[in-house]
Amino acid sequence: MSVAEFIYYGIYFAVVLAGAIAVVLGLGLSVHMERRWGTLFAPAIPFLITIGITTGSLLSGRNLKLAGFDVDYATSGGDGRAASVWGLRMITISILTICFARIIGQILQRTPRDSTAGKPLFLAFVAFFVANNLLNSALGTEPAFVHGLFYPIVAVTALYIARREPPTTFIHLARIGLFLMMVLSLLVAVIAPDLAVQTGYKGWLPGLDIRLWGVGSNANSIGPLALVYLLLEYMQPGQLRLLRWTGILCASVVLVLAQSKTAWLAVVTTGSLLLWHRYGRTPLGHIKPVFILIMLSLATTLLLSLLIFDPARLMDRLLMSDAGSDVLTLTGRFRIWEIALMEWERSPLFGYGPEIWEQAFRARIGMSYAFSAHNQFLQALSAAGLFGFITLIIYLWMLGRYAIQAAPFTKGVSTALFVAVLLRCITETPLTLGTMLNGDFLTQLILFQIALVYSQHQPAPVPAKTEKNHPANPAGPDSLHTAWQRHA
Repeated sequence: MSVAEFIYYGIYFAVVLAGAIAVVLGLGLSVHMERRWGTLFAPAIPFLITIGITTGSLLSGRNLKLAGFDVDYATSGGDGRAASVWGLRMITISILTICFARIIGQILQRTPRDSTAGKPLFLAFVAFFVANNLLNSALGTEPAFVHGLFYPIVAVTALYIARREPPTTFIHLARIGLFLMMVLSLLVAVIAPDLAVQTGYKGWLPGLDIRLWGVGSNANSIGPLALVYLLLEYMQPGQLRLLRWTGILCASVVLVLAQSKTAWLAVVTTGSLLLWHRYGRTPLGHIKPVFILIMLSLATTLLLSLLIFDPARLMDRLLMSDAGSDVLTLTGRFRIWEIALMEWERSPLFGYGPEIWEQAFRARIGMSYAFSAHNQFLQALSAAGLFGFITLIIYLWMLGRYAIQAAPFTKGVSTALFVAVLLRCITETPLTLGTMLNGDFLTQLILFQIALVYSQHQPAPVPAKTEKNHPANPAGPDSLHTAWQRHA
């Protein structure tokens, strides 16, 4: 071995050793801090994820002017990519550190622990994670080891451990993080439009050929996150009126300009659910006949208005537009779905593996825009086979069940959020566990924690007078924290 090689390997091992020592010291310090501030560790997770998404977008160096021609090239980032990668790594390490500290702190506790509350939902997630991230990595058509696939289970485990802690801080910090994303998305769109606004986009808004990406990873991410913010604001309103209405206004603008059709459909669906939950139910949970009449009247009015404006002419104009063409072809999704089924047929039990729909696979099939199967169920089949698909169904079933049970304590937001995720499963992949730092995983974490925590307690019987005043919210509309303290 030459002197140069000896020096090179010496420096390499010194750096590795220093890194290992830093990790051990950092984890030890975090475990020590967890003893005093452990109740803040789980709420910090969604906030740090929003910071990670924002940081990654701001440092990406992307140029969305080119997104209409080549999305890969437009988002490659060039020289700015390295800064983005290192920024995301630091935030990922921070999240993993507080998660491991919370888990180790729970293990070291000597107090009795509840071993059953929320366990079915957590086990359903674990099965979904194992089938869609681990089994296919080893037994798929193209086995691959991707270290980022292991991170989501750490975050979810930390949240499961914190299921007995008051959830109001978790919701508050998640709302603050999303508030910053909404405001920054509009500010960056004005200051650095190439970074936040895709031009030349033919969408559904007449006279508007732009699409807002903001500080999200893409437009189909920032749009649903705007809806999540609005739902959290409705569930647990902020105390400062000016900031509250600023956030609502910014999120509404982001939701419109992102032009995510699935998000728009989710707004209509979740809005109807929230109206029914607040005004359309009797104290026993039955639907009020008056509410049914109102909804039927609105539907009749809509149909009559369409007849007045000549529905045949409107349909012809729609089909001749780019937006109408997107509806008919589903933006190429039929071909993507066909390829997903073909890959599942090649490996029925374990699928292709975790690197399906990555750059190499997209280049092989000649579809640079196919970043996923654009359907959560076909995504599971193509990437993880029957095991992935079956565990997905079980996880969705348990998540929906817990979300419905939590609805009385969340003003119906848990059910609305679950329905929004379920709608996105039709044309997108909101439950894919490829990384922690994206909007889909953030939404999933928020839904998981809200459903897990609030489903564990049923509303206590209330006097008839209170039922009359607040028939749609047995837990009371004023303070979710008060309801939690009453039933915890």
